[in-house]
Amino acid sequence: MTARLVISPAANRDIDTAMAWYDDRRENLTNRFIASIQQRFDYMLKNPLAATPISGTSVNRTPVHGFPYAIFYRLVNDIVRVIAVIHTSRDPKYISSRLRP
Repeated sequence: MTARLVISPAANRDIDTAMAWYDDRRENLTNRFIASIQQRFDYMLKNPLAATPISGTSVNRTPVHGFPYAIFYRLVNDIVRVIAVIHTSRDPKYISSRLRP
């Protein structure tokens, strides 16, 4: 199954915030972060059911390789809707609040 990717405005803000943080830290780190996110998006589109489902929700979670972030998304028909890209050390309550429909 090949799905279509839709990134929510909130998830885009998450990515922008992380990019700004990495950009302030070390040259080329932002490029590596974006490449890792893009690789994950490509994988998700080809294998949308391969991620870890979050118990009691319709949300899936997949790690961003090489970075302490996870991508949270819902699969609806053939659409992979990214709802958040969150640092894994965030408070679980914050993460839960972002995953509500």
